[in-house]
Amino acid sequence: MENNSKKNLRLQLKSIILADCLAKTQAITNFIITLPEFLVANCVYVFMSSFRNEPDLTQVIKVARSINKTIYTPVLLEKTIAFTRFDEGSELKKNRFGISEASGSVFNDLEADIIFIPCLGFDHNLNRLGRGLGCYDKYLKSSSATKICVAYSDYKVVDVFANNLDVKMDIIITDKGVLRRNA
Repeated sequence: MENNSKKNLRLQLKSIILADCLAKTQAITNFIITLPEFLVANCVYVFMSSFRNEPDLTQVIKVARSINKTIYTPVLLEKTIAFTRFDEGSELKKNRFGISEASGSVFNDLEADIIFIPCLGFDHNLNRLGRGLGCYDKYLKSSSATKICVAYSDYKVVDVFANNLDVKMDIIITDKGVLRRNA
């Protein structure tokens, strides 16, 4: 059972109205495409931005394709996620939560080099606050991919009230910079 502190924090973060999202998203894109982990990765998992509080990674996907990276995007399955290959002509459809998903064969046993993960909030200890289903955390527990949370700097909080079910990120990228574990 989730504690009230996390629920209240989610409500508070969802109410933030962002200014200048395009400039912030461009700054995030620039940090990502110059990130050493991104440059050496072959297989990249990228979330599809579906909410106003998530940076749009469309330009990251275009750059990744231009340098021959294989792109996969998440597909929600019951209470976990799997991934589907996202090629140039892949069709996108909205799932029951309004999240865009690519159609195609679903894989849950592929191992990415890096995985970009959305969040509602994050803290200086590289903890992320998701939307509450635990789908990413369940998947990330068994993944050796570099875990990169992508968020607007406006969503940094003092504490996301992480618990033993939450998976700590390796890197958090915002419009203000890159926060690394052990940096």
